[in-house]
Amino acid sequence: MRAVIALDPRLFGRGRIFLTELVEIVQPSARTTDDLRLFATTFLSGFVAVMIYFA
Repeated sequence: MRAVIALDPRLFGRGRIFLTELVEIVQPSARTTDDLRLFATTFLSGFVAVMIYFA
């Protein structure tokens, strides 16, 4: 007897089964690109400030 939540032992060692027909390609939203642009600008300005401080 196996527990109800136990996996089928015949599937051991096999990867997950992915259904590629159901996968949709998701385009990044405008908000995501704005957040990424803000992060990149902040990171770059911090990097430049530290380089000036070390110089």
